Amino acid sequence: MTQVKKELNVIKPLRHENIVRYYGMFYSRAAQEISIVMELVDGPSVTDVIVYRKSLPEPWAALIVRQALAGLNFLHKNSIIHRDLKVRCY
Repeated sequence: MTQVKKELNVIKPLRHENIVRYYGMFYSRAAQEISIVMELVDGPSVTDVIVYRKSLPEPWAALIVRQALAGLNFLHKNSIIHRDLKVRCY
């Protein structure tokens, strides 16, 4: 639980268009479970798009990479290392 609290304290203040926003958390003592409430990012993953289309047009790939790098750059400037990167196509 302590590690989760540390990570939540890191993500709470983050505000960037390419980073999923944290809204809150709930803890169930009975179930010993933590539920984290975050922004809904609807749409297929990059992998889903590639599997469906069999390829990814270069302009799409450039846009996806640019957005991912903008989010990672923001984290880097705030001394945060991302350990679970996921990319969605919208």
